[in-house]
Amino acid sequence: MSNNEDFELPSIFGEMDATSEMTFSEGREFAKKEYSKLAKAPQTSEEWVEFFHDVSLDIFSLKGISGVAAFITSEEVKQINVGQFSKELKSLGKAAEQYDHDSRMVDRLLPRPDYNKTKGKAIKIPEKLRPFYHYDRIFEKGTGKLGRIYMKEVGMHMYLPYCDIYDIDDPKFMVCSSIQLDSSSVKISELLSALQSILDTNKENQELVQAIERCKQYENSGSPLPELLKKYGIGVVDLSSNSWHRVNHQFIHAESLFVELDENDHLQVTLQPEPYCDDFDNPFDATEANYGELSDFIKEAINRAR
Repeated sequence: MSNNEDFELPSIFGEMDATSEMTFSEGREFAKKEYSKLAKAPQTSEEWVEFFHDVSLDIFSLKGISGVAAFITSEEVKQINVGQFSKELKSLGKAAEQYDHDSRMVDRLLPRPDYNKTKGKAIKIPEKLRPFYHYDRIFEKGTGKLGRIYMKEVGMHMYLPYCDIYDIDDPKFMVCSSIQLDSSSVKISELLSALQSILDTNKENQELVQAIERCKQYENSGSPLPELLKKYGIGVVDLSSNSWHRVNHQFIHAESLFVELDENDHLQVTLQPEPYCDDFDNPFDATEANYGELSDFIKEAINRAR
């Protein structure tokens, strides 16, 4: 051929290119077209997930797949009482809010820095009481044990808890020093219990006792969110259209695109790939990680779809 304009790729390659570069809108329209071919519309969470997998099987663009998820979300919403669903979802979110509130008790227990000092007295946690901590630094991440914690000034007389993390096998070797406490990286009940054993040995602080119990219940109860989604026949939810859909949890910091309910009743969140988001973090198992903000993400997504 003497002219590039005369060259045409075989149709199979043309289709592959189309699906690999599919936009959000094209993905939504493609899902709508495939939906129209169904003899019976999906009703259960499992059926919606199966339809989602069938439609997105040959789509290699995350934007296109998000479009498929958006169409499915819009159809799921037509089958439910959104007001009642949002009400039940809100009650789940309150438990996560309470857990976050209880985590702030750490701040109240730690000594404040003396006048003209930027760091308060450090509380040293005995080796046997040190809670596991998932640390994340610019070039390093892993799991250690929280061995020291203290208040530190971060500017304008604002103080936040900071901690030192030690090696799991060598309790004298510090792997991270002076990192800001991330409540998603440690079990708050274990940290509060450790502080209780040091600062309140007689357990006289009833507010602390109650906070520890609430945190234990939250950490051990598992997420009721999958069951709620199954109750309403929701299996896939588009999150990419939300005003806020960024996952900041332990060492994961990325935009969420969509969430689906897997065969183990765990909610898997697919993230927008980023330089520091490893393959094994994507999709992100929000159920195993007990990621509390997901209920708020889903609530906004459902209301937007409505």
